[in-house]
Formats: sequence, C-alpha cells, structure tokens
Amino acid sequence: MQQRPPGTPPPAFNFAIAAVLGLSGLFDLAFGVSHMTLGHTLTGLGATAYAALLLREGLHIRKTGQRAMAPKRMAQAGFLCLLVFLAGVVAKVYLD
Repeated sequence: MQQRPPGTPPPAFNFAIAAVLGLSGLFDLAFGVSHMTLGHTLTGLGATAYAALLLREGLHIRKTGQRAMAPKRMAQAGFLCLLVFLAGVVAKVYLD
C-alpha cells in the first residue's frame, strides 16, 4: 500500500461528504423531476454532480494514493457545481 503525499485528503473524508451530498442530491433531483420544479432539479443536480466528483476522487486516492485531479481543477469543478446549486436555490425562492 502506498503512502499518501502530504496535503492529500483521506479518502474516507471524501466518501462521507459524497454520501451526504449524494443522498440529499438524489432526493432533490427525484423530487424536482417528479413534481416538475426547476429549483429542486437544479439543487439536486449540483449536489449529485459534486458527490460523484468526490466519489471519483476518493476512489482514485484509495487506489493510487494520489489525487485524480489537480487541486485547482477540483476547485473549479466544485465552484461550477456550487453555481448550479445556488441557481437552484434562487429558482426555489423566486420560481417554485
């Protein structure tokens, strides 16, 4: 088993956050699709996408001991998911 380089997060931390975001995101996504609400669909999509990204990162860290993406790319992808999530929150407040 390889030792992780310094600054690499433990995979268990990624899995825990991915589980919480994934469950709530899938619930929001299912609710939004079944009730045809834009806000719930967008928040679910943003949370589920980030959960999938964290799951991929955690699996790669567990397998190789190194990050799958550079921290800068991970932050950019995270901010994109956050943007989709916040657009869903705004849509929930003003449209739903």
